[in-house]
Amino acid sequence: MAILLDPALRVNLDVGAQVLELTNEEVTRKWLSMLPASEAQAAIHVDDHNDICVVNRSGFQELLQVSPYSKLLDQCVVYLDEAHTRGTDLKMPSNYRAIVTLGPDLTQDRLAQACMRLRKLGKGQSVVFCGSLEIQLKILHCNGKSAGEVIEVPDVLAWCIANTWQSTKKSLPLWATQGIRHYRRRAACATTYGLPAIPSAILETENRSLEQRYAPRDNQYSEIPAVLFHNVEQVLFSPFKAELVAIREKCQEFGLLSLQDSSLHEEQEQEQERELQPENEREQQIERPPALTPRAHFVHQNVIEFAATGNLDRFSSAFTPAFSDLLNISAGARFEPGTWPQDLLVTCNFAQTVTQTQNMDQYLRPVHWLLTIRRAHNGITCVIISPKEANDLLSIIREKQHVTLHVILHD
Repeated sequence: MAILLDPALRVNLDVGAQVLELTNEEVTRKWLSMLPASEAQAAIHVDDHNDICVVNRSGFQELLQVSPYSKLLDQCVVYLDEAHTRGTDLKMPSNYRAIVTLGPDLTQDRLAQACMRLRKLGKGQSVVFCGSLEIQLKILHCNGKSAGEVIEVPDVLAWCIANTWQSTKKSLPLWATQGIRHYRRRAACATTYGLPAIPSAILETENRSLEQRYAPRDNQYSEIPAVLFHNVEQVLFSPFKAELVAIREKCQEFGLLSLQDSSLHEEQEQEQERELQPENEREQQIERPPALTPRAHFVHQNVIEFAATGNLDRFSSAFTPAFSDLLNISAGARFEPGTWPQDLLVTCNFAQTVTQTQNMDQYLRPVHWLLTIRRAHNGITCVIISPKEANDLLSIIREKQHVTLHVILHD
């Protein structure tokens, strides 16, 4: 990816931890081998001992600090893995361009720290973001865009900010629990006389009953400890009332329902799996069609007249040839419009399900309701209608009996 872009990229900031199969040294050696000698003479990375090293074209590796390339960074490319996109300081040339990888749940702090490895960012240095198809879909969904739209820098930043909010919310139970424990211990030490009594005052219940685990919640904060929401006036905690109220308000602000939230533990396990156990997996993911604005249901006056009198106005906008809808689907290019019969009609309410008129493959109604009328010389006239129209016209059809309503069942 870095080789194909123009202008060429000189720095790879893997803050998204997308390189899992290779070590830092292997990445730099492979990258250097793919570049012509005129573009780079060496590659810089951080080794397993957290030392900044440089590898030249002959394969020799040494510390950057004692290498002649420490003053020739313009002849080097740089690779920094996720762990070293924070705190690593390299004085790169002002014309360097970096690629920043985007990974799952990337927060704004990590992204900002990675981008700031370029100390002259915006003053000659620049970055380009790169993410997998999965990450691109998440960014589009976060910004309310549909698949295929262009992703811009503000979209990436908005996605990272949303991830930061979710990460903060997941960490809140641990923060609140630690705050409660801290003030409980301070209160116990301040009010208890003698060391033997202190441990019993700060003991916590380790096990939870079945009722506590699975009973329905009576209100939004039923599982939050009573000291936070009901009994702040307890004598034991009265010296720290203001601090506990601050914890309570922060929990309410984030909509925290339980301090026994397992999401933080699960998130930590997932992070460990991504970092320590990289392996190739094939997981089936169902991609739903993008959400579109539905068109409001309506029954056209000419459709009502057809049901009541049997007279069909073929020039009305209420009716269109049924097979003309094939032009709005992906297979429409394979059909010749003039070869299909024009006597089978559909109502506009049946044909128009969403406001969009292109790529309607996923938004065509199934055919279940059909109005017919037999004429002496013109044969049978057939009109496909929507379930809404069938429901609204049923009483008229039964009363007037000019047309026949058919229901079509599919196996």
